[in-house]
Amino acid sequence: MAALTNQMLVFGFLGFLYPKFPDALRAAYLKVHVFFGTAIFLLAIAACLTGITEKALWTIGSVYGNLPPVALLVNCLGVALVLHGGVTYFLTTNDSFKQTASSEEHQELLDRSKQ
Repeated sequence: MAALTNQMLVFGFLGFLYPKFPDALRAAYLKVHVFFGTAIFLLAIAACLTGITEKALWTIGSVYGNLPPVALLVNCLGVALVLHGGVTYFLTTNDSFKQTASSEEHQELLDRSKQ
């Protein structure tokens, strides 16, 4: 997962910050970038949840069913992670929350790329 994250970082910087990168390639890569970025994020949430669950089950053991304070903390942390992941996924995939550039910003970017 770390290698994929590093590749996303490098290609994201090259694709979106390098001024001579063609717009058609940027548009094509944006969909791939969003997909893999979302997949990495959801996999990280899943890794956190499985790690917390494993630690809780090995530490607390058979007393987990009685919900001691540590078990309540683990459950609350798990719910918080799932809610954070769900809200973040919703915001990144919903088109009504996409950032739109004003015409002045767009013109400024075009002027910079021609230099």
